[in-house]
Amino acid sequence: MNDEAASPRRHPRVWLLLALPVALVFLAAVVAIAAGMAALATDGVDLAIDGDSISLTSLNGGHWLLVIGALMLAALVVVPVALAVATVVFGCVLFALLVAGTVSLAPLLLVGALAWWLVRRRRRPA
Repeated sequence: MNDEAASPRRHPRVWLLLALPVALVFLAAVVAIAAGMAALATDGVDLAIDGDSISLTSLNGGHWLLVIGALMLAALVVVPVALAVATVVFGCVLFALLVAGTVSLAPLLLVGALAWWLVRRRRRPA
């Protein structure tokens, strides 16, 4: 049986068929969270930002949907960027440790190589 015929690269619609249910579940989760947030008892809850007060009782389901969507979009941007930055920092630290270890151990390696050379040279038959 030919494995290439069943691969997703040859049939891009397979990816669409796989991504569509995932997107629908994601959308259903966002709508459910927004509906749950709209059903919360927010009487008397005020949010103060820079001296401006916002009453949460005036927010309806559409507002909560926008808030949850904005938070999810921010998470989709912030998490990959944070992982990329952490990976780059880890790589730079690892490289710096490798360079520092090489520089600090170079004299010991040279002395060891010289000792090995002298020992090998004396063992040769005359």
